[in-house]
Amino acid sequence: MAYLNERVSYLKGMTDGLNMDNTTPESKLIKAMLDVMQEMADEIEVMTGAFDDIAEDLADLMDYCYNEDFEYDDCIEVECDSCGETVEITDEMIDENGKVSCPNCGKPINIENLCDFDYDDYDDEE
Repeated sequence: MAYLNERVSYLKGMTDGLNMDNTTPESKLIKAMLDVMQEMADEIEVMTGAFDDIAEDLADLMDYCYNEDFEYDDCIEVECDSCGETVEITDEMIDENGKVSCPNCGKPINIENLCDFDYDDYDDEE
């Protein structure tokens, strides 16, 4: 966006070349408008740099996530208390009551203790 700064500088040079009288309201208005345009061009240049940095960070993150070595597991492995088999649990296996049945023996698997989050301590109204 450096061309905006160049164009504003060009316009400022044109007004200087016109030898405008700085006492008339029109010339004061034009100079004030050019100053605002310069500030806007400077700010756009700063924001463009920030956008470029964010785009680069996003590209790095996408490279990391879509790298062949990166593995995303949408399931967890737990041992069934009843049959002792290691079972992979996916979101689809959890019923509307939050319960999971072992695909090997059909008995319920306790999934409440799989994470450290204590649902009883969580208060929705905070």
